[in-house]
Amino acid sequence: MIIAKLERSDSRYLELSIPENAKELTLSQKLDFDFCQMEAISYLKKYEDSLFKNRAGYILIIAKGLSNIFQIDFADIMELKGINLLEMNQSDFIEHLESLSKGVKKVNIKQLEKSLLELWTWLSYVINSVDSTVKNGSIEYKGITYYLPNVTTHPISGQTLHESLSNKQAIEIIQANNNYDTWVKNNPKLLASVDHCSWLFYKILSEISLLLNDEIPIPEDEFNVFMANQIKKFEDIDYQTAFSLELWFSGYMKELQSDKENKWFFESTWTASSPEEREAQAKAIKNSKKIFEATGIKSIISALLELNPFQKNGLSAIESIWKAKFSDTVKIISTNNARQ
Repeated sequence: MIIAKLERSDSRYLELSIPENAKELTLSQKLDFDFCQMEAISYLKKYEDSLFKNRAGYILIIAKGLSNIFQIDFADIMELKGINLLEMNQSDFIEHLESLSKGVKKVNIKQLEKSLLELWTWLSYVINSVDSTVKNGSIEYKGITYYLPNVTTHPISGQTLHESLSNKQAIEIIQANNNYDTWVKNNPKLLASVDHCSWLFYKILSEISLLLNDEIPIPEDEFNVFMANQIKKFEDIDYQTAFSLELWFSGYMKELQSDKENKWFFESTWTASSPEEREAQAKAIKNSKKIFEATGIKSIISALLELNPFQKNGLSAIESIWKAKFSDTVKIISTNNARQ
């Protein structure tokens, strides 16, 4: 961590611990940065022809963003006595800055802006310098060792090979992503809102909880309690670990999709041969997407129960399916679909 001194509007300083790399930045801080950045970009586009006159509004957005990220009310460096910066509107903020510049004290408004923008630029640098290579190994988190999902390289082809997840891990992760995508699609007016940030945070923490735990309860009530506890536990996870795990899962799904034997898991085997059939197919696809959003990927469990390919001694049919490898499931469903 870097211990920085931010110059206040009264020329005094505020000490702040600033992350030097993505491992020292939390996932929560990164998402707060992203959503504030979206608001800042939207503001710049809105006032691109009159930015100089509206500069204070941009600085206010950055100051609020930094207050969220560091859980510090940056009103402390602006002499906003008795005022919460996060509740301040643009007109009040502009009036306050003007009063500071005209006050008896010599207030360095330019240095105040410079301090805030330099800190914002540094956070952007830290985020962009995240290590984008997938590595094996483990992490220490809150006194517990967690092992990262394994990845190897084929000695001849050089292809990246991901260790298969269980059906329970993969299907629940895909379901969490589907739930998030559905929310985004159904709430276009809430994009970049606090609710949007919360949904994204929950989705990523769900992925992390499932990727870092091999033993996951099967019964729905036990699973829900397990997930609630795990999501609470991982809410302080660092951005580097979160990024690496999302990258791993993305690579895992791409590996499955690139395997020709898995083609009919991801695609339909039926081909329309006339304009009427193509129109009917388009309607069917649109309708199936609505059904999929309602039932989710868990609907493949019923197909696996009929095929019963994973039965193990001592386990029920459903337990055998949930504990089986997802890579095997994809191949089995693809082969079965190809025969239809």
